[in-house]
Amino acid sequence: MNRFLTALCFIAVFSSSIAAAPIYQWTDANGVTNFTDDPDSIPKTYRGKAIRRENDGKVKAPNPATQNAIPPAPPPGANHAEPSHGGHVRGWWGERFRTLREEIQNLKAAIDQKQTQLVELRRKRAIFMRGRDREAVNMAQAEIDADNARLADLERQLKVLEQNADEAGVPAGWRQ
Repeated sequence: MNRFLTALCFIAVFSSSIAAAPIYQWTDANGVTNFTDDPDSIPKTYRGKAIRRENDGKVKAPNPATQNAIPPAPPPGANHAEPSHGGHVRGWWGERFRTLREEIQNLKAAIDQKQTQLVELRRKRAIFMRGRDREAVNMAQAEIDADNARLADLERQLKVLEQNADEAGVPAGWRQ
């Protein structure tokens, strides 16, 4: 009987330590949402964007210091053919603004779609009262919360980019 209780305690302690591990979530360039419990397996390009999910359902936002920092200016004499502002040429500024705005627009559309799906999942949960429906609602809500956090971060990045462009004297035409 003591061995049984010892084994039972061992299993309880071991399983709770596994369940306490955080889960990391990120969306790759193809729009695929990925999950892992090993932060070292996150590709380097997405490490700053990965969202850490605690086992209690709380979401820890990514570290803004590691995200999308403006790259350093090119070395002197690298490209004198085109004028630059803030060490970057027109194409860099335009691409940066365009990428952020497109990502914000796509994320807003995805959030709207997920919220529509969430309404349907809640309806199913109310009708059928199944455990898996409750889990689906919780997962959908967590995804929406993560997307909203990402959206807020992208909007912050766009605002910072606008401020950097203002400081660098970037013409309005370059910001399209």
